[in-house]
Amino acid sequence: MDIMKKTKIEQYLQGPLWALLILAFVDIVFFFLDIRCGVILAVSLVVFLVFQMIIYSRSKQEIIKECMDFMFEQSQVQNYLLQQLPVPYALLDGNGMIIWSNDAFHKIVGENRGKSLQQIFPNLNRNLLPSDVMHSISHIEYKKKCKEGDKEKEQTLFYKVEMNRIRVEDFSDENDNSCSRQMLKDNDLIAVYFFDQTLLKKYMEQNENQRMVIGLIYIDNYEEILDDIDAVKRSMLIAVADRKINKFIQNVSGVVKRTERDKYFVVFEQKYLDKIKENKFSILDEIKTINLGNSMHMTLSISFGINGNTYQENYEAACAGMDLALGRGGDQAVKKDGEDIHTTIDGDLQSTLYEQFKEDRGCSVALNPYTGEVLALVSTPSYDNNDFVRGMDNSQWSALNENEDRPLYNRFRQTWCPGSTFKPVIAAIGLKVGAFTANDDFGNEGLAWQKDSSWGDYTVTTLHDYAPVILKNALIYSDNIYFAKAALKIGADQLMQSLNQIGFNQELPFDIKMSESQYSNTDKIETEIQLADSGYGQGQILVNPLHLASIYTAFLNDGNMIKPYLHADGSTSSEIWIKDAFSPQIVLEVMEGLEGVVNNPEGTGYGACREDIRLAGKTGTAELKATKEDTSGTEIGWFTVFTTDRDTENPILLISMVENVKDIGGSGYVVEKDKAILDEYLGNE
Repeated sequence: MDIMKKTKIEQYLQGPLWALLILAFVDIVFFFLDIRCGVILAVSLVVFLVFQMIIYSRSKQEIIKECMDFMFEQSQVQNYLLQQLPVPYALLDGNGMIIWSNDAFHKIVGENRGKSLQQIFPNLNRNLLPSDVMHSISHIEYKKKCKEGDKEKEQTLFYKVEMNRIRVEDFSDENDNSCSRQMLKDNDLIAVYFFDQTLLKKYMEQNENQRMVIGLIYIDNYEEILDDIDAVKRSMLIAVADRKINKFIQNVSGVVKRTERDKYFVVFEQKYLDKIKENKFSILDEIKTINLGNSMHMTLSISFGINGNTYQENYEAACAGMDLALGRGGDQAVKKDGEDIHTTIDGDLQSTLYEQFKEDRGCSVALNPYTGEVLALVSTPSYDNNDFVRGMDNSQWSALNENEDRPLYNRFRQTWCPGSTFKPVIAAIGLKVGAFTANDDFGNEGLAWQKDSSWGDYTVTTLHDYAPVILKNALIYSDNIYFAKAALKIGADQLMQSLNQIGFNQELPFDIKMSESQYSNTDKIETEIQLADSGYGQGQILVNPLHLASIYTAFLNDGNMIKPYLHADGSTSSEIWIKDAFSPQIVLEVMEGLEGVVNNPEGTGYGACREDIRLAGKTGTAELKATKEDTSGTEIGWFTVFTTDRDTENPILLISMVENVKDIGGSGYVVEKDKAILDEYLGNE
């Protein structure tokens, strides 16, 4: 292609020729006016034309050469400036492969041609490459190895990365169909700039660490513990507690001020908060070691307010956190941002549950069984949390402590005898270890049974006579004898091992500390009768309601137990707590019985059956009495119920427990109340 074509320089050089044409036209006019003048002008024009042709032919190549030299020098200057640009810069192809980089980029990462950007910066994957517009990503981490003396040291750098997709057609001739241009057009270039933010990140972290945390520490049972100790030792007890609290805060270079007899105000730098969390708020356990003759442990509630724009906002956050801690029953620590914190709690469902059970001693937990979002945590009866924040006089405190319904006792954090709600767990474990199959007929033993005479007068009783005695029917009729036999077939060692595998004797991974579920008051199941009783949720089996709910999520997630969570971060994805607790086949076999409990007219949970939404679940009645002959004991009523279809608009798994249902309908009392709750939550049929 002629570089002179259609250029301003060419037009400039050809200008005299165009002027000559105009003068030729004028010369013709002169010929008509005066021939001699016309001849003289014509000769002059010929001489001028020859002269211009000679000048044009001689100058053209020199001008072209000078233009080429200028363009080359300009390109070299531009390339040099880009190469020496102090900002690291690289060009990528459309797949993120580095095709060119400047010296500043090379200085950071070394040889990089032919590598993908993700190989060097793992956080910059192909999904982050821009499609059309420029975008930036802050605080991308890069670990650079460098030598310090004879030692190799790793340095962590942080960059703000700006990326811009360059479309080749925007910068070249539309008629240029060369192979190289077409290849570039099909694979647009991506310009990447790196701006060092290492110092900025460092100063931001320093600023964050130096922010002040406002904290509150309350002694939960101040009056109660003073009443529990000799008068002469009361001042000593409070002095010891005061010393421990002061030492706890002084260890993090904080300041503590006692504002009331049972309340403390604390301040410390935020950088020490991680240290406190790493030690798991050790003061909570340390305060319980104080023993000056008191029969009960002293407990604390702790709340820290952080990340507010002002100290006032942090204080308000600490007060809100304390309100939350006391509402959960105390004996715990809460960290609350000055910013709004969103939980998964459904306020309407929480209120509905409380209104249904507010006169009962019990608790309820509800969650989305597919995501683990906790929708409700209710303990009844309850109290006004604001009374603790505003302060209570002795009469109010005494009224709460002496109330026989124990409104201060947070029931959903405790462990309880699960009764028949534990039978599906035994069924799943038995099928998993191969102790029996779902179609094994255990035989009809009537309404009472014992293994042999070694049990003496002890028998296992049940309420219904049915056939065949297989797993599905045993769940529908809630047969104690079947599950006592199931536990014996499993064996104590296998049962304990299997229960440990699904979270027994370990802390539930949840925002609120829950009591650990257990299968024995000692470290093992001691006797054959204890083992048989464990099969139907009696013996020494104690389960936390939220833990039980998590176990039940396995029946809706192909055998995987879902981790419950309370803090809403905008995500609705689930996190598996225990993978493959049971196999999908075991889930199908157990679910057949659980669906029958609610949908079969003979099922103990049939009172909750709906026509529009299919439910499944298990009822339970746990007997609490000193001996088999004891008639004065109480009964705990349970109902575990859940939607079975993942596509249900509002999926829910609900567990409710009432402490004493004897003479008021047993577990049927709980079924009736849960049905009313589900009618409101899922909508009336």
